[in-house]
Amino acid sequence: MPDIKLSSGYFYVNFYRELSELAVQLLEIYMQNIGLTFENISLLIDFKETSKELVYNLANAVEARSRETGAHVQRVSLICERLALLYGLSDHEANMIKHASPLHDVGKVAVPDSILQKPGKLDADEWEIMKKHVDYGVEILCRSQRLLITWSLVLRCERRTLNGVRAFDLQIMGI
Repeated sequence: MPDIKLSSGYFYVNFYRELSELAVQLLEIYMQNIGLTFENISLLIDFKETSKELVYNLANAVEARSRETGAHVQRVSLICERLALLYGLSDHEANMIKHASPLHDVGKVAVPDSILQKPGKLDADEWEIMKKHVDYGVEILCRSQRLLITWSLVLRCERRTLNGVRAFDLQIMGI
């Protein structure tokens, strides 16, 4: 039986007898595959983190364009995760919701600056345009086949209705 050790990122295999040339070649191929597997895992983790970062950067760019107060995207993200866990969703599902929720206002890129940055209350026509950011967001995201984007589209429902009351009306009522 070989003695196998892992130390400081190196993998050691000590055999108690001489290996044949074929066994050495097979072991080298096996070790190369292990190395490639670890490299692929590292790249996958990096890709996932980069994707999350891009989602947050896009959401922060939308937030910076509007009159949202600081860290709105992060607050919404954490609140959505907490609500998902309280609702009984798995940690994985709550994490997906957490990372999809920053896209909830992406449709604001289609709303004119004059409305987004208007100080004070919006008039009825401006409010109707502002409410359309939900539909704009769906149009922007609906072509994606990615699970994270699909979760974001599911979250669009939070802006639709709750017991027949539009979410915008709930916001006005302070709920």
